[in-house]
Amino acid sequence: MTNQKNIIKHISLGIFAWAFCMRCNGQNLSVKNISDSLLAVENSSMDDAVKIKKMYVLKKQFDQSKFPQDSVYARLLHRIGLYEYNAYKNFNAAITFTKQSVAINLSGEKNACGWFAIKSYINLGIYYNDAGFADKGLAYHDSALQVYKKYPSYSDLIKNLRMSRADIFFTKGDYQKSGEEAAIGLYEAKQRGAKHKDDSSDILNFFIQRSQAAGMQSQFLTAKADADSAYAYAKALNDAYNTASALFATGFVYEKQQQFVRAKNIYAKAISERIKTADQGQIANDFKRIGDFYLTILNNYDQAKQYYLKGVNYSKLANDMDQLSQIYTDMGAMYFFQHDYKNAEQYYLKVFEILKCSTGNNILLNPASATISRVNNKDLILVLLDNKADLLLNVFKKTKDKKYLYACLQTCLLSDSVITELRHEQSGEQSKLYWRNKTHEIYSFAVEASYLNNDPSGAFYFMEKSRAVLLNDKLNELGAAAQLPPSEAAKQENFQINIIEQQQKLSSLDESSPEYSKQQSKFLNAKEDFQHYIKSLEQKYPAYYQYKYADSVPSLNALQHYLSASNQSFIHYFIHDTVVYILGITANSTKFIKLTQKDFNSQQINKFLQFCSSKDSLNSHHPSFASLSNSIYKNLFQQLQLPKGRVIICPDNFLIPFEALCTDADRKNFLINDYSFTYVYAARNVLMKQINNNIATGNFLGFAPVSFSSYLSVPDLTNSSKAINVSAANYSINKIFTEKNASRKNFFLQFPNYNIVNIFSHAVADSTDIEPRLFMQDSVIHLSELQLINHPATQLVVLSACQTNVGKNATGEGIYSLARGFASVGIPAVSATLWKADEDAIYSITEMFNKNLAKGMQKDEALQQAKLSFMQNNSGDKLLPYFWANMILVGNTDPVKLSVGNHYWWWVAGSALLLLAVSIFFWRKRIASSKKLFTNDSAKCLLH
Repeated sequence: MTNQKNIIKHISLGIFAWAFCMRCNGQNLSVKNISDSLLAVENSSMDDAVKIKKMYVLKKQFDQSKFPQDSVYARLLHRIGLYEYNAYKNFNAAITFTKQSVAINLSGEKNACGWFAIKSYINLGIYYNDAGFADKGLAYHDSALQVYKKYPSYSDLIKNLRMSRADIFFTKGDYQKSGEEAAIGLYEAKQRGAKHKDDSSDILNFFIQRSQAAGMQSQFLTAKADADSAYAYAKALNDAYNTASALFATGFVYEKQQQFVRAKNIYAKAISERIKTADQGQIANDFKRIGDFYLTILNNYDQAKQYYLKGVNYSKLANDMDQLSQIYTDMGAMYFFQHDYKNAEQYYLKVFEILKCSTGNNILLNPASATISRVNNKDLILVLLDNKADLLLNVFKKTKDKKYLYACLQTCLLSDSVITELRHEQSGEQSKLYWRNKTHEIYSFAVEASYLNNDPSGAFYFMEKSRAVLLNDKLNELGAAAQLPPSEAAKQENFQINIIEQQQKLSSLDESSPEYSKQQSKFLNAKEDFQHYIKSLEQKYPAYYQYKYADSVPSLNALQHYLSASNQSFIHYFIHDTVVYILGITANSTKFIKLTQKDFNSQQINKFLQFCSSKDSLNSHHPSFASLSNSIYKNLFQQLQLPKGRVIICPDNFLIPFEALCTDADRKNFLINDYSFTYVYAARNVLMKQINNNIATGNFLGFAPVSFSSYLSVPDLTNSSKAINVSAANYSINKIFTEKNASRKNFFLQFPNYNIVNIFSHAVADSTDIEPRLFMQDSVIHLSELQLINHPATQLVVLSACQTNVGKNATGEGIYSLARGFASVGIPAVSATLWKADEDAIYSITEMFNKNLAKGMQKDEALQQAKLSFMQNNSGDKLLPYFWANMILVGNTDPVKLSVGNHYWWWVAGSALLLLAVSIFFWRKRIASSKKLFTNDSAKCLLH
């Protein structure tokens, strides 16, 4: 990846362009002197720390002379911000000065220099990204692009912008966007290259960036082609550094394609090129990469050790303690894989010492959470804690000494606190998913340790912390977003930036130096100030604190209290590699079960779903299905011995209709006969009340496009209009949109106002990166667009369409389906489908489901009874799970609270009011008539 610091250093247009701008501005001599001095400092070889002092002197001269703030002053502020960032990582100063520069140059005043704002916006994007606000960084890059449109001749600046954006997206884990940005940059660089030969290095860098992004997406042909192109450019430029980078990109492709011999040869060639550059820090990193390859791919411990030791030497030469820490961590893992726990322990302890988190050479102890928070490289500290937990767990298994088991659990709790802190620092969904995937293993150690400690409460805690975290964050944001005014949001951002600054300054100091204690105090005070600020927000805006920063999970006792009140049972599943842990929870008991690969193979889940989703397979291979269904039932359900009735399922990386499991190998009895099921992303979703308190204006909203615009290429649903009307008839205050009225516009306009929304349409989804989408008559609605639904009063969405609960599976987060999309906007329950639906069956079940809901039944029981009714009224093939097990309920099971009144009582009340009004009218008319006669007679007497 491109180094952002290098990007900033290379952002320059040359003295000629600046001089031209100066002439246009018509500066006087005194300002010109400052301008000349400014340019001289910029172009000198002095360190940034020296430059910044001279810049402040120039600023003081400018301020004292009271010159108008023009383009010279704006450039001065821009450079001060740059050097504050480069020399001291002083984010607040860098951001403040750069924003002032932008304000001057975009003021429209005569002596402003508008094009220079492009540079300032690019820098602001980098500052914010480096401070942990990636999305805000990208927003400033967008602003740079907008200014560039007004000054298209300054294309030299945009190449740096494209590279920076590609780098940010890559860091966030959004490899697709990174590759797309690199592709745009590559095109623009080639366009410039037709006129300027010096753009070859830019083309080279974009090829490398795109190759890396493609490799991470397993697009190996593209990755290899781009790496080859980068290599050709690097050789032509005689650029050893980028030749090495291109070769490493090629080696990565070979590695992923399992062409290990070729990868090994390419890596050897790459490191020989890199050594020519004398970039000791990068050479150390390269030796680490090759060591990792030998360790994790080739399992060649001796070769891995040799490369690691070379990396150690170069890290020390470069005085790169961060790099040294990473290599020591990997060396510890190397010894761990060889079951040499003593050496592994020693290397982990060395890393803690380098990171200034020493625990007195005692692996059983952990640093304080505040000490861990000071470590800037969160990726490293999480890997270290992960490795340590794994080590302690294995030492316990070997020695049976419980002190190692307790230490493992404490390490997992510490890792959990770091994960929570890190999650709050991440702003983008993709980057959060990236970290969720990286941190899943620590929870597997915690759950296993809890199992070995016979502690279901602890296991429940860690299962919850590993589950649907991003969904919970999204729901938190919904509740918090409206609680803070813009001024408070800006203030919160400043606090966070200040903490990062103090943390980075502290990490640069030696722990024994006299400055360390002073800086540590500043850092802790900054954190304390921020905590006080959060407390003030809690008092001023209670809902804000409650929603945004509440990371607590319900206790096992709290869940059992809920289960007692609702007469339900709960099952928590946790899957890791070849092990499955199951918590079966009732109001009064808990069963904690472990299944190994010998007991249960996760491939059975896929096979079961394949059977259920194909009526032909069910008919042709009925005995095989029945046997498989019964086997899954015995492993995943029967052992828990749950009482018949209502069950909540919290699955992990799988989702099957449990009601279709057979309790006998002859498929004579399905679980649906004895149980109603609902599925949740986490236990806290069960206990969570609906976020939005808006009151619905109606009870039922139905959409049935029937026929679709030709460009959508989907078949008509001829019977959907009739079916939606039958369902709507169960409710008062209903509204139906069919044909052209079932449009995208009406969907977003009407959706939030109804208690129940029912959609009879098509949907498309699969397990790839393709985004699930729902069809309206005139267009489609993508999963991401569901976020446009604001503050819905909706309590239940019924998606009577195909594959509405299908999508890409994310570790610990569940399936990114249309159902999850509706859940993420605060809708507590969604009824969705798992495979392509049979039209007649789905209409029949949906109609009965709505009939039961209108009676006030619990949602899960309403769906169960609808399915049983369908089975009782059909025979033959229609009794196959393909027809009736497709639709499941996800979320809250409480009855839908319908708006008061119905058509009948409105008619009675209306009739009564009308009758009363008519009676009063005639009574008053009669009284008025009598009074009128009396008055007229009297008047006549008086007149005469």
